[in-house]
Amino acid sequence: MTQSRPFPTTVLPFLWLFMRPKLPVLAVIVSCPVVWAVVTTLNPFLLKTIIDTVIGFTGDVSEIWSVAWMPVAIFTGLLVFLDVAMRLEEYLIVRTIPKMKAEIRLKMFDYVQQHSHGYFQDRLAGTLSNKVLDMVRAFENMFGAVVRTFFPILLNCLISAGLLLTVHWCYSVFVILWFATYVGMTVFFSQRCIAFSDAHSEANSVLSGRIVDAFRNIITVRLFARRQRENQLLDKYQDEEIARAQRLGMEMLKVHLFQGAASLILLSVALVMYINMWQKGLVTVGDFTFVTSTTFSLMILAWWMAEQFTLFFKELGIARQALSMINITHDVKDHVDAQPLCVDGGSISFDSVSFSYIDGKNIFDDRSLLIAGGERIGLVGFSGSGKTTFISLILRYFDVHTGQIIIDGQDIRVVTQESLRDNIAVIPQDPSLFHRTLMENIRYGRLDASDEEVIAAAMQARCHEFICELPEGYDSLVGEGGIKLSGGQRQRIAIARAILKNAPILILDEATSALDSVTERRIQHSLEKAMEGRTTIVIAHRLSTLSMLDRILVFDEGVIVEDGNHDVLLAIEGHYAGLWHMQTDGFLPEKNELNTTNGVKRKKAETMQ
Repeated sequence: MTQSRPFPTTVLPFLWLFMRPKLPVLAVIVSCPVVWAVVTTLNPFLLKTIIDTVIGFTGDVSEIWSVAWMPVAIFTGLLVFLDVAMRLEEYLIVRTIPKMKAEIRLKMFDYVQQHSHGYFQDRLAGTLSNKVLDMVRAFENMFGAVVRTFFPILLNCLISAGLLLTVHWCYSVFVILWFATYVGMTVFFSQRCIAFSDAHSEANSVLSGRIVDAFRNIITVRLFARRQRENQLLDKYQDEEIARAQRLGMEMLKVHLFQGAASLILLSVALVMYINMWQKGLVTVGDFTFVTSTTFSLMILAWWMAEQFTLFFKELGIARQALSMINITHDVKDHVDAQPLCVDGGSISFDSVSFSYIDGKNIFDDRSLLIAGGERIGLVGFSGSGKTTFISLILRYFDVHTGQIIIDGQDIRVVTQESLRDNIAVIPQDPSLFHRTLMENIRYGRLDASDEEVIAAAMQARCHEFICELPEGYDSLVGEGGIKLSGGQRQRIAIARAILKNAPILILDEATSALDSVTERRIQHSLEKAMEGRTTIVIAHRLSTLSMLDRILVFDEGVIVEDGNHDVLLAIEGHYAGLWHMQTDGFLPEKNELNTTNGVKRKKAETMQ
């Protein structure tokens, strides 16, 4: 199921990946419009034969069926055959195309999920989802254009030209040249639409992403009374979308102007030429009926084919734009021989690690550090000091530039990302929930957990009580991102999810920051129990929550400036001691307050030398 390598870089080879396994069925689907092309082309000729037979019959009128029954029977039989073929095509399309669309969606969705953390930070979720859906829609429209339009109409034209030879070869040659010119010019103008379609698709996706972004942050919009501001921003993006849509529309207008002129020429030539020939007795009434009906049919089919050409190239531009955005090489990828991570003790080692988001500005520079299995570690520092980056590197959201991170003797770059993260439970500071039931959200920590195990985890996280008070209980939907719950309730659901996961490594990133003091005290015992026997890393601004941990790492501007337990760090009267003495209500002071008021000097523990 996993697609770890980029797809083909162009649209048609990409779609061929999904079409190739179904070639036998697709071949039958394609053959059905061929039946349509043959029947719709032969019917005017058979009608001509019937007319000429009836008009030219000189015997007793009661005997007319002796000569007319054969063409009438063939005419009727072909219509029945056509209906059967069309229903077969419809059945096969219903059975096949939705599955192919689902495969495309799933493959692209799976590939996008494997992109790095940075990829999602730089892109709107609404835009990405739009690209996946754009590709599916484009495939369906392009497939329909080729199978139901291009191929059968081209065959229809060739057969019609051949039948017109039986009436007059000169007009038949003219029709072939007209059709070739018509299609050629349509393709030429339509290809020019691809770039405009690319640009319009991109503007439309950005517009969609902005709308989703505004709806996702509707509470912020209302709190600051910024509805008109959002309307103005949307108008700005709509102006760009309108401009690009108009450029695309004007290019398509050129195609339609040419098509109208060409159709007028064809019909005029046919009428003038065959009226003159009928006056001279060179063609019969049946010939005239056949030629005019065939000409009109060709004109309509050519117009429809041209419309589909325009649609095809428009959809091709949309698909190409979607593929170019989605089909980017993964920044963080599994090693070709990656094996599942096996965690016994849970030790974590940073071995000469260097990392930076921006070249030349290292957050970690040749850093080495060992966290023993089962050890409880606290991370302290101001915002932006490197704590979250430290966690992100352990989770392999980003790859280190030099050095290696080792868990129980295994370099995390040579184990699968899935197994790495499966062995780490994280309680984030700002947990986000799926718009699913509470039962599903908690069970996300361990999919095979029973209802009883989910409820037990909820009890430990002190969320069972408020869940039971909801009308639907554990079957209650939480809204997008958990918007129906308070911040503290969302955090307790995240804690229950991590408890249920029961991973050997536990990371708490301000796990109780949204809880009131009473609830925090109640849940602290559950968290301490969850830490038992696990390697635990705790990020907290409330320093009192770290005082009982085995070690505390003090971060400052990407450097671990102190390393030791609470008592040791207080005794050396360094950075941590300054933070401890300056904290207000158990929280860290602002960095400038610490620097100007306390003048604490940065010190490094001997173990970090």
